[in-house]
Amino acid sequence: MAIADDVAIDYVNKIVARDASPTSTVYTVNALYSYLMTTFDELSTMDDKVPMSAQTPTSYTMINGWYIREDLTQFLEGGAIQTSGYITEIRTLICGSPSWTSFVAGDVGSLLTAGTTGDTGTIVDYDNTAYKIWVRMIDSGDTFDDNDEAYTSATTGVGQSTAISTTGEHLFANPYTLGTLEGTPDIYIYQNGSKLTTWWAAGHFDILVKVTESGVDIDSKTILVLCRT
Repeated sequence: MAIADDVAIDYVNKIVARDASPTSTVYTVNALYSYLMTTFDELSTMDDKVPMSAQTPTSYTMINGWYIREDLTQFLEGGAIQTSGYITEIRTLICGSPSWTSFVAGDVGSLLTAGTTGDTGTIVDYDNTAYKIWVRMIDSGDTFDDNDEAYTSATTGVGQSTAISTTGEHLFANPYTLGTLEGTPDIYIYQNGSKLTTWWAAGHFDILVKVTESGVDIDSKTILVLCRT
């Protein structure tokens, strides 16, 4: 399969994500960058701003308001990705398990409305485990600054805020293993005291891990890696 079969580009909502029916192939960040640059060089897309820039062969930035969904970052390797521009457009909505109705793929791109403030945003991502929603603000006043209000999507998902929303840049670092591993041991990664759900294959890993969210470093950008047979 080519990367074009596994990556979806939402030109209306400026989102880069995994395709709805992807393979399990893992691509380098450079491959994603090259694919996007080739795609946006086409005559039909030359009126769209490019989503990504490269600082080095292993360091990249999402630019021009484009959002990269985390379902895609888990299938990338060989480079780190930071964002530029989220602070003026993207907000992280923090919720809890009570009153939470899981979001689904069809919610992405739909309108989300806050019950108390009336703030609105377009859903660009969600995490049904961490009870978080990421929205693109409709205008500068949509700050979602009430710590106890209902969030209702125009489709399926529902949430209840437990904190004022945050905004700022994200950073996905690129930890990887070197050397020799005896057999195919289990490797665990802990971040901020919690074990990350394993999405990578057994043995050596080369992955992207979010270490900064909305401008705030997660546990000083540190992770703990444990390996055992």
